[in-house]
Amino acid sequence: HQVEGDLKKTWRADAEKASAAATEAVAKVKPLEGLDPTLDELLKTKLSVAMALAREGMQREEFTYAGEQFGKVVELAKTAQDIADTKFRITAEHDFTLARLGMSFVWLKGMGLWVAKYETTNGEYRQKQPTHDSKKAEGFTLNGDQQPVVWLSYYDAVAYCEWLNQRQTEQKIPEGWAFRLPTREEWQTMARAGEERLYPWGNTWPPKYGNFGNQEMFPTEWDLEGYADEFPVTCPVDKSGANDWGLFGLAGNAWEWVNEAKDGKYGVYGGAWTEVKKFTLVVAPKGFNYADPSDKYDNIGFRVILAPVKAP
Repeated sequence: HQVEGDLKKTWRADAEKASAAATEAVAKVKPLEGLDPTLDELLKTKLSVAMALAREGMQREEFTYAGEQFGKVVELAKTAQDIADTKFRITAEHDFTLARLGMSFVWLKGMGLWVAKYETTNGEYRQKQPTHDSKKAEGFTLNGDQQPVVWLSYYDAVAYCEWLNQRQTEQKIPEGWAFRLPTREEWQTMARAGEERLYPWGNTWPPKYGNFGNQEMFPTEWDLEGYADEFPVTCPVDKSGANDWGLFGLAGNAWEWVNEAKDGKYGVYGGAWTEVKKFTLVVAPKGFNYADPSDKYDNIGFRVILAPVKAP
């Protein structure tokens, strides 16, 4: 009995050490809660369950089992921290995600800047403007959280970029960099994936990807022979097709505001779910692609980039 008692004391002491290590690990990753759904699943579910099982084991004096669960807590906390370090750290030549917002950015080495992987979504925009409504078109909703935000002006898009610059807490933007809309040249370079292309997907027809006007929606005007897609209006941004640089939605879905002024209007590029003519889908349109920056449209959204602040 003396030997069993000594062993039990040893196991208890080991479990208490493991408990202290687990408690410390949990405290360190506590600030990560709310940054990202993947992390929340890890922290609020898996880690919490392991900690609860460990404490129950201590109460039952099943110290070996409790120690194993405390060890699992430490491992899960380390995994969470590794995910955060990889996913949210803004360092050159690495993709990152904006914490709490979920907006993904791709590093484009050839351009030396980051570009949002997708067009800004309704869900992302409503983090700034909770009551925003992208409405319906032809009876179909444009307002899903994962659809591109529309019914906003050029100035609204600029204001959103500025909001991103001001909201940063956990993540530090590199000195001298800022979120903003792309210029015409930047947009065209990313759309062509650094090559000379007529369309974002290349020089041939029909499109390899995209979301444009459907014959069923626009039967009398439609002239996109050989093309079809499953979406009557805008589609979820991750369904809009990726180019060779991994950027989605540069071919259709919603036109994108860019920082290019001409005769009091601003440029839009990329085409949209409303387009039914081939000439509207080219990377470099011939001057018809300008809109009043104060007006709002059901087929114009925007994409954010993170780039060096240009000298005035």
